[in-house]
Amino acid sequence: MNSNSLRAWTRFRDDGRLTAARLRAFGGLCVHAPCTGQELVRAINYPGAWKRLSELEQQRFVIRSGVRTCGVTGETATLWDVDPDADPIEYVKPESTRLTLAQRVEELERIVNELRSASHKQPGQMTFDF
Repeated sequence: MNSNSLRAWTRFRDDGRLTAARLRAFGGLCVHAPCTGQELVRAINYPGAWKRLSELEQQRFVIRSGVRTCGVTGETATLWDVDPDADPIEYVKPESTRLTLAQRVEELERIVNELRSASHKQPGQMTFDF
């Protein structure tokens, strides 16, 4: 993970502006970028990760950084990367599904520990268990 990705992930985590699913995809992208959506799915073992990328793009957390042949599908696909300099648009989760502050802090601490331990592993070995 490069220092810009770590700084961006920490800033967005602390802002509390990402849902759990988006935070999971964003955290994985911080570690594995640039990558395709399906490469991210495989890397973090989260089938819905690719769906979150366009949502994260709308919030200005990630960018499309090019195209190349996907290592999973063999098809030409978009490359996604973290945009640490973007001014993110605040996302407000509906009140009925909002996590409590304690739940969010616990979730983020778990993800931070996972990301820290992943920096010592090979890229394809990181998984998130939620």
